[in-house]
Amino acid sequence: MKSFQSKKILKSLLLAGFAATSIFGSVATAADFKGVYGGVEGGVKDLSNAGKTAVVGGVIGFRNSLSRNSPYVLGFEVDLGLYTAPSDFRYGVSSLFGYNFDNSGLLYARAGYSRFDGDTANLNGLVLGIGYEMPITRNINARLDYKNINYKDDNLNQGNEFSLGLLMSF
Repeated sequence: MKSFQSKKILKSLLLAGFAATSIFGSVATAADFKGVYGGVEGGVKDLSNAGKTAVVGGVIGFRNSLSRNSPYVLGFEVDLGLYTAPSDFRYGVSSLFGYNFDNSGLLYARAGYSRFDGDTANLNGLVLGIGYEMPITRNINARLDYKNINYKDDNLNQGNEFSLGLLMSF
């Protein structure tokens, strides 16, 4: 039953992301994917041996292109994820490296560190991920993000998070 609900949530999130892309893609203005940004994210997390649950959270970061006319973007991000289990949460830091598609979208990869604190375990791990951002307006972007978190524990060794987010540039 839990697995079915998690799959349903994930499918809904993916459909919402694609719908937002098709609706806002034609009216979006160019975004330069530079400077300070922050936002909210929501999605599904799956920790091996612990099951699937919803996650909501926030993110704040900074990014800039490697040179004046370079399409390559380098950034730093801090994020927090709160899970539906009463006291489970995750926080982390990541470096991002991306490619700016002519200010109409940003494809990025991430590498970083994550800390999971919960009732049953407190874990540290390596974060690897990939994502895509597209502008909705000049200062607001939609994001589809995937994180793979490899915790150093025999019982709870790997986590996956899929999320959609809205980010605002400052």
